[in-house]
Amino acid sequence: MTLSVPKTWLFTLLAVLMSAFASAQTFIPVNGTVVDEKGELVKGATVFISGSQFNTVTDEKGEFHINSLTAGSYQLIVQLIGYEIFDRTVILQDKPVEVNVPLIIKPIALAEVTIGPGDAWDSYFNLFRGQFLGTSRFADGCEILNPRVLSFNYNKSKGVLTAQANDFILIDNKRLGYHIRYLLRDFQFTVNGNTAIFDGDALFEEMEGSKGRREDWARNRYDAYKGSLMHYLRAVYANNTLKEGFITNSLIKGYLKADGDANVPWVTVDTRPIQFDTLIRKIDTAFVSLRTNQLYVTYSPKKAGSFKTDLKLAALKDIRLDNNGTESTMVKLPFKQAIIDRRGNYTNYRAFFIHGDMASRRIGDKLPFDYEPPVK
Repeated sequence: MTLSVPKTWLFTLLAVLMSAFASAQTFIPVNGTVVDEKGELVKGATVFISGSQFNTVTDEKGEFHINSLTAGSYQLIVQLIGYEIFDRTVILQDKPVEVNVPLIIKPIALAEVTIGPGDAWDSYFNLFRGQFLGTSRFADGCEILNPRVLSFNYNKSKGVLTAQANDFILIDNKRLGYHIRYLLRDFQFTVNGNTAIFDGDALFEEMEGSKGRREDWARNRYDAYKGSLMHYLRAVYANNTLKEGFITNSLIKGYLKADGDANVPWVTVDTRPIQFDTLIRKIDTAFVSLRTNQLYVTYSPKKAGSFKTDLKLAALKDIRLDNNGTESTMVKLPFKQAIIDRRGNYTNYRAFFIHGDMASRRIGDKLPFDYEPPVK
């Protein structure tokens, strides 16, 4: 006898199970007190977890509480205009963490070559915008709402443009459905090499929209997630990189090769796929350690699904890294290990150097680390 269960009951049961799972998660509080250089309590300082939607402000007693985090690695940021940005890596395992925050007054720096409003500023802002937000279709949907918080220095002899911001950069990402507040720490663009290096902390907030807009945002977010560094590191943590569409090879060397009038990056790789069983060590229920040197990562779900993992003999192959149409990335670990949690966060923000497709995804493609893709 076959028992037929109405779909409405199945959906109800699924919702109940998901609710029970969410309620079963163990949340670990992060609490703290913010004081200034005189030891006086600071009210109204912004406190947030970098790359997330978790934020608060200090109360009358200078205290803050963030109560919705699970075990993992987080970057705690405290910001108040006129003071240096405070940041600390917070490792959550099984008990609450207390963080005492001493704010330091920011010295007033006078830069003779700072470019303010005017023709030069407009030109530099356009350069900054393209390198900072990126050039993807998601970046095209971004708008910087307060561009005048930015100032620029241009070193003509070195051909290097640097940028500073005296407050949060406010960004609307209309393709992904996020308001973003970004604290810019560093930005350098080398004009001749067409390379940009920047660092900062992002705070995300969901936009409000119609059902249709939310559905569009959900699709776009999933597109932005696929093949990203977040996606890859989550797959590394779960040891299912091939299942998630990533082919990882050992990178033997990288070099520049003349192509026309320019030198372009090439790599030599071992075509055998890496077995992560030999590279990953479980530390505890929250973290794994990745120990390796250089990796060559290609995102190709179709190829990964039929990739042969039983190749015995090494076969070296030279590949152009920036080949159009190939979602490939060179990943280097400058230290002995990188410690990763299940969300794809890592405890040392200098743990990875990336070049290629993943590195080309700028602020316009970023998602908060608490993003969860749809269930397949």
